[in-house]
Amino acid sequence: MVHPLDTQSIEVAIEYDDPRYWIMIFGAVVFGLFLNKLFDRATEDARGKYLVILGFAMVALQLYIPITQALDPDYTFSYHRNLPLHFCSVNFWLVAFNCFLRNRMLFVLTTTAQNSPEIWMSYELKAKDGMSEEFEKAAGKKTKKYNNTAENGIFTFNIMDGENQGMYSRVIGWKDWDFMNSNEDRSEELKYWRDNVNQYVESSTGWKVWRRVKWASHNWTPETTFNYMLKHTRVIKPGMDQDVNHFLGRLKRVYEKHNYTGITAVFRVMSGGNTNEYIICEGFDEYGEFGSYPDTDKTEEELYNEMFGWESYRKDAKAYNDALEMYSRTTERQHFNSKLSTEL
Repeated sequence: MVHPLDTQSIEVAIEYDDPRYWIMIFGAVVFGLFLNKLFDRATEDARGKYLVILGFAMVALQLYIPITQALDPDYTFSYHRNLPLHFCSVNFWLVAFNCFLRNRMLFVLTTTAQNSPEIWMSYELKAKDGMSEEFEKAAGKKTKKYNNTAENGIFTFNIMDGENQGMYSRVIGWKDWDFMNSNEDRSEELKYWRDNVNQYVESSTGWKVWRRVKWASHNWTPETTFNYMLKHTRVIKPGMDQDVNHFLGRLKRVYEKHNYTGITAVFRVMSGGNTNEYIICEGFDEYGEFGSYPDTDKTEEELYNEMFGWESYRKDAKAYNDALEMYSRTTERQHFNSKLSTEL
């Protein structure tokens, strides 16, 4: 008698010219899209429950098959075939565990499909003493010549305080994988910078590549403009992502429900730095106008507690702060420099 879960006696290889191959591919895509849509529409609390249920279901499935086979006295158990140690099974386990851990780096290891990230890049530079005017004049010409469209645009901010006071922050944004994979020849642009601008530069940092965390950002669009920005730098303690994401995600829901007027974007390092580092950028035109809730006189904390329960703001904010490295909590002011930025 053949065991119903026998992977030794039954070898099935479905080739791509077999209709069953395409039926399974189509079914997997449709089912995946359905789950994604269901998850996307769910509240944050419901999402957490769905992930836990999915995780338990995946673990149970992975354990049920080899345990059933091992307990059958008529079945010849094979460590090679029956234990979930092959690449697909290992990937399956990673996905299952991440339903509980929700760790970004583990998620990357699963190689599961992700939405195309919105990529940003930035670096800082310092002009030589007494040459800021010459630098801005030369860099402004370069920007107008080579960064005059949305496709090649670059934006510049003057850092106004903190340890980087007096430096310039150059930013490229609204990009995707196509930009990162581009083989566009930029040798002429780079040569122009070396020949005409670099002589006024004392030092510069390397590029950092960021991913904008869309679900935690608010009122941040290509049409968004502002004169000033507060840049809050934070570093998450290893394994503490969930507490940070939980608080930021709930704040976003408060923003949306009560029409918060502020401009906020959250970015996390993908490359060029500590991948546990992220920044929160708040754009505004005048000091004292950081955003408000025009439809209510209640405080943000009161609105938060109304949505998520009594004392939830205090508890979630404490968990958020406990998840951050103390040394990383810095804030600096930046001023948008239109002369060194692309006009869109």
